Order: sequence, then C-alpha cells, then structure tokens
Amino acid sequence: MVKRLIFALSLIFNLNYTHAQIVVDKGGDDWAIKVDSALAIIKKTSPIHWKTVEESCNQISMWNGKVSTTQPGKGSEKGTIVISRNDFKFNSINNIAAVIVHESKHLWISRNGLVYNSTNLEEADCYLWELEFLQLIPDVEPWLIQHVFNQYIGNSSQNKKGRE
Repeated sequence: MVKRLIFALSLIFNLNYTHAQIVVDKGGDDWAIKVDSALAIIKKTSPIHWKTVEESCNQISMWNGKVSTTQPGKGSEKGTIVISRNDFKFNSINNIAAVIVHESKHLWISRNGLVYNSTNLEEADCYLWELEFLQLIPDVEPWLIQHVFNQYIGNSSQNKKGRE
C-alpha cells in the first residue's frame, strides 16, 4: 500500500515537473544543447531574469529569419521565443542567453498587457533589461555589451526624435 502511494506521488510530481519545463525544440548543429546551456547561464546568473523567462516562456524554437522574435501566447498564456539562426553564428552561449532574456521581456510585457507609446520604447526597455543581465555575467564578451548598449541608445534616441 505504501509503495503504491509513493509511486503515485512520484508519478504526479514528475508529470507536473515536466509540464513546468521550457520545451526546447530539437534542431541541427547542436542548437538545442546551446539553448540549454544558455538557460543554465540565466538560471545561475540572475534569479530575477530567470523568473521572467520562466513566467513568460514555455517553448524555444529556431528559424531562418534575420532577427529573433516571439510568438506571444493568447491572453495570459506563456509564449514562444524564436531564435534567429543569425544569433547562433556568433558562436556565443552568452549571446543566446542575452537573446532569451531580451525576448522573454517582450513576452512578459505582452502577457501582462503593458502597452508602450512606441515600439522603440518597448525595444529600449528590453535592451536595458538585457544589458542589466549581461553585466552580471563574469567575463562576458565586451563586443556583446557594446552591441546591446548601442541598440539601447539607438532605440532610445529614435523614441526621443518621435516626441520632438
């Protein structure tokens, strides 16, 4: 009787645990391994950024488009992060982690019903979130911080031009 109870409880726990996991689609070039490594970096580096990823994303996929993007869930459902093949060409797990952090912020914004006055303002906010994350990674690539900083400044200044 006790063995059956323990078995039943472990089965329920395992099923709930697997449904709570982020599904990483399988693909070529070991990209799923790279995504899993990037998720581990986020989880280890910043609990607050990890929480945003967990609360907003239930799947990570890849596509051949030029830029990474998201597919928001309906209503309050979690969404999908779609990483561009171009983001893998940098051969940087930190870059993949930064993309996931950035795109999860977009999903979080959508899921929580926040509306910005411009898409540039939302982009700037997501780049700032990404920059905060990158600064927590020991020995992060300087070019990566510079790139994200430039994107933040570019989107911030485009928003200011729109108000003038």
